[in-house]
Amino acid sequence: MSSQMGFESQLPTEAERASALHKAEELVAEDKQHHTRYGIVAVWLFIITAVEVAIVFLPVATWVIVVGLFVLMAMKAIGVAGYYMHLKDDARSFSYLFGAGLFVALVLIFAFAVLYLVFSGGDTELFVKGVDSGH
Repeated sequence: MSSQMGFESQLPTEAERASALHKAEELVAEDKQHHTRYGIVAVWLFIITAVEVAIVFLPVATWVIVVGLFVLMAMKAIGVAGYYMHLKDDARSFSYLFGAGLFVALVLIFAFAVLYLVFSGGDTELFVKGVDSGH
């Protein structure tokens, strides 16, 4: 009989059960809000991707297209890291690390593009004037 008494004393009280239920309901509501936010971010990523595809067909200089694509790429990277990788909820230092890595990547890509154009005899005229779209 004493073993039953020890077991019963470990059961949560009615107030503890009510508190746990209330906390669980709050977590479910918060989770639903996060799912809605993920959907909104997904729609924005789709719109940015559609703009990236459309920008390629604009009758402008190639450098304008490249710069536009880089800006849109950075926007998508920030959106993915901020929401899907949960950087917006983490310590600010993680965001700074991500931003620094993104900046270094962009600088390296730009530097390699310039080196390619300078040392390979690349067609810089095409880069400056753009492609004739036939309009």
